Amino acid sequence: MQYRIEYKGNRKCTVVNGRAALLKELKTAAGVSDIRVVYRSGVSDSIAERYRRYIKGGGENVSDGSNRYFSERRDVSSLL
Repeated sequence: MQYRIEYKGNRKCTVVNGRAALLKELKTAAGVSDIRVVYRSGVSDSIAERYRRYIKGGGENVSDGSNRYFSERRDVSSLL
C-alpha cells in the first residue's frame, strides 16, 4: 500500500511503499501536516490520527485534514 506524507506549507510530499517504510520516514520527518493512504483507484484517506505517535516530536501539530481542500474521500475513477 502507498502512503503520502504531506508537510506544512505545501512544500513537498513524500510517497512511501508499505507500513515499514512509512514508520521509518516518520521517525525523521519534521513539520508533517497530514498522512494519507493512497489506494490503487487513486482515492486517498487521511490516517494522520493513527500515526501521530510515530512522528518525530510527538506530532502535536498534525492536522486532522478537516481544513484541507481534499480532506474528503475522493473518487477519481469517474475522471478517467
